[in-house]
Formats: sequence, structure tokens, C-alpha cells
Amino acid sequence: MNLFKKLFRKSAPPPPPETAPTPAPQPPQDDTAPAPVCTPPESAQPPLSAADSPAAELPEAPLCPAAAPPPPAEPEEAVVSLPDLPPEPPACLTAFRRLELSSKRELLAFSSYVTLALETTGLVAGRDHVLEVAMERYEDGRLIGRFQTLLQQSAPLSPQVTALTGLTDAHLEGAPSPREAAVRTADFLGDRPLVIHNAAFVLPFLERFLGLAQLPGPVLYVDSLRLARRAWPEYRTYGLDYLVRRLKIAHQLPYRAKGDVLCLSALFRLTLTQLGRSGRETKLSGRFQPTPGVIPDPAGPLWQKRVVFAGALPGGLNDAMQLAADAGAMLRETVTAKTDFLVVGPSAANGAKARTAGALNAAGKAHITVLDEAAFLRLAGR
Repeated sequence: MNLFKKLFRKSAPPPPPETAPTPAPQPPQDDTAPAPVCTPPESAQPPLSAADSPAAELPEAPLCPAAAPPPPAEPEEAVVSLPDLPPEPPACLTAFRRLELSSKRELLAFSSYVTLALETTGLVAGRDHVLEVAMERYEDGRLIGRFQTLLQQSAPLSPQVTALTGLTDAHLEGAPSPREAAVRTADFLGDRPLVIHNAAFVLPFLERFLGLAQLPGPVLYVDSLRLARRAWPEYRTYGLDYLVRRLKIAHQLPYRAKGDVLCLSALFRLTLTQLGRSGRETKLSGRFQPTPGVIPDPAGPLWQKRVVFAGALPGGLNDAMQLAADAGAMLRETVTAKTDFLVVGPSAANGAKARTAGALNAAGKAHITVLDEAAFLRLAGR
């Protein structure tokens, strides 16, 4: 037996060398943190007393790292529904196109229009704003309607504006907003051409103002300043205030749109009358102009009519000619196919001018109305 044991021991592999057992891995310890437990230590949670209310807010004891719940998932972004608001009008500028009225035919045909004047809070469009709008509407030369409104402002009026216009913030109480005023202005204007003075200043304000009403245009307009340069080339300047003083047009409301539009309408009628006199008969046109302060009526029967006088008149020939000029007539010296009225004195009833008018009418080349002095005075409203 001992022999077999020895042989067995020699044939069996030697056992592995003994090593010290490896301890199970332990989490690293923080010398400053308490030992991890499933509940907080007693020192972390103060005891409740009988006076503590169940609703009292107490600081929560910190949980151990092993028991701490995972951080909550990020909530999905909530969709906030805004109340329905009226859509803002698109930012746009109203387009304008100028009418030159360069011919007599255009001047005579231009009888339906709207005159417009603005009062603003300053001189720079975009920085300053429209404060007041005033308009007059004419059909066939006759005044048929007026429009005027103040506008609410986003800031108090400056002392300079108040001193110049006499308007205060109290005057603007109850005034429409700029957008509402723009819509009313566009409705009053319709499709009629505008008459404005000094388009270089007015148009930048009008472009933004009428753009609030989403009025794309183009809006036809006439610049009375350009026409005044043609009518009175000898004047040194053509501002509305200067022309009103020079032509003796009554102005009771300076620096207010509702006063300026009255002056603009009167100035425009005078300008049309002055431009309509151009022609070969410049001697009479220079001698007889409308009396200062007298505004011809575009709806009158003598407005822009060619009138010829023949012979002496009992009431005075020069007085009759001045009366015709005050009515807006175009005085001529000779009878032609374009003559509208022939005013004859007693001594010229069968004169050369009367015979020429009769021959033109008989040939169908003209429609000349022959008047004596009494008929002419009735036609002139005297």
C-alpha cells in the first residue's frame, strides 16, 4: 500500500501554491460622508414636537446615494395658445404719380379733385407723425364736401407743437387712432386726384399714413407749388404762407390743416385762372388779374371762358373787364372760333367783331354767345 501511495503521489500534478483570499471589492469611502444607510441618521432629521403642524414645511433629510431616485425626465415644452388678435396690416407705402397739367386742355378738364393739407409734429417723416388731416372735395369745380380729423399720438405733444398750433393733449382725447384716421381719409379720397402743396414735404408723410389703410395706389396728385412757379415766375419763393400773403388770400387758422386747406383750394383756383390766360393776348392778361382777395368760382358760368369785348359800355369797359377777370374768364382781343362770349356795347352792335361772330356761328365753326352789358352783368352775378 505504501508503494502504491508513493507511485500515485509521483504521478499526480502538484497542487497550486496557496494564496491569500482576495477580499470582495468595496465602494470607495468618503471620510466626510456618513456611512450609507437606507434611512437617514437620527442626527439628520430633527424629532417632531407636539407643536409642529402637519402642514409645516420641514427641510427634507438627504437620501443616501443608493436610495436616491433618478432625476425626473425633462417635461415636454407646453404649447401656449395666444388670444386671437386682429392681424396687423402689412407694412407698405402708398404709391403716387404726379400730374403735370402742362396744357390748357388739361387745365380746363381738371375740375374734379380733392385738396389736402396736413399738420405734423415735425419735419421728418418716419420720426415725426401726422397730427391733423383736412380735405375738400370738388366735383366739376363745385365744392361738395369737407373732411377734417385730429389723430391720437403715441407720445405727449411737445411744447413747440403746442405753441405753434395751439393744440394740447386734451384736444386729442377721443380722436381716432392713426390707422382709423387713415381709413377714413382713404374713403373720403376715393379715386379722385389729390391737390397738395409742396409734394417734397407732404408725400413722405402721406406714403406712410395712407399705407396704414393698405391703400396701394398709385394715387394721382397735382403739386400746386409747381403750378404756382409757372403762373408767377417773378415771385421769389412759393411757400403756401408767402403765396397766401402775396395774393391776399384770407387765412384765419394758420398752422392748422383745416385752415391751410381753405387757402390751398383758393390758391389752386387762382393758379388755374392765371395759367389759363397764357396765349397771344398777353396784354389783357397782364392788365386784368383777379382782384386781391377775390377767389374765382370754378362752377361759375365765366370760369375759364374766352370773353371778347367790343365797343364802349355805359357802365365802363375797364370795370366790365375786371369783373370778367374776377369771375375767372380769359380775356381776348379778337374773335375766333374758340371765343365763348362776345360782349358788345351799343356802338358796336353791328361792328366788325359782331359780324365775325355771326359768320362763324352761321358756318357752324363756333358757338359764340353775343351779350349786351345788362346780360353780361347778370351772367357775372351783378
